[in-house]
Amino acid sequence: MQSGVDSRAYDETKLTKQISCIKYTLLCFNIVTWIVGAALFGLSIWVRTEPGFVDWINKLEIRVFFIGIYILIAVGIIVMGLSFLGCLSSLMENALALYVFIGSQILGFVLSVVGSAVLLNFSTMQSSLQPMIRDVMTRFVMTSEYPRSSAILRMIQEAVSLLFTFVTHEITIYEPTSCLDRLLWS
Repeated sequence: MQSGVDSRAYDETKLTKQISCIKYTLLCFNIVTWIVGAALFGLSIWVRTEPGFVDWINKLEIRVFFIGIYILIAVGIIVMGLSFLGCLSSLMENALALYVFIGSQILGFVLSVVGSAVLLNFSTMQSSLQPMIRDVMTRFVMTSEYPRSSAILRMIQEAVSLLFTFVTHEITIYEPTSCLDRLLWS
């Protein structure tokens, strides 16, 4: 009879160690997930508030680009909150809290995919943003006699010239208004 009690005690000890291992694995996973959520949140806030980028978006009148950024900011907050919930539920070993955590992780994943898809739709080749930019650029060229339109076109030309110079590794300095003046006054 003694060996049955020893066997049962050994099984309980083994089960306790396995549960402890799973608990701390979940805790570590949630800490890493919280760090990823914080990085997503921080990067999204940085993109939304970076002065040069915001200036370009405002001047080109394509503020719709920020929809994807706002979704990613919300997802970053949700991921951080859910990771905290996951840490608590794994430490408390509460089954209901773990089920809520799993469901919310699935929801967070779906929202991350949606936010990334919206952002990609507005930022890649053949995106829905290109026709908007084309319309704004056409309007700027057609109204280039006005100071605001002319200044924005010059700013764009300078940026494109600098980018071309950087990409081709040339040290040539381009006259920023030469191409624009030829386009507008010929």
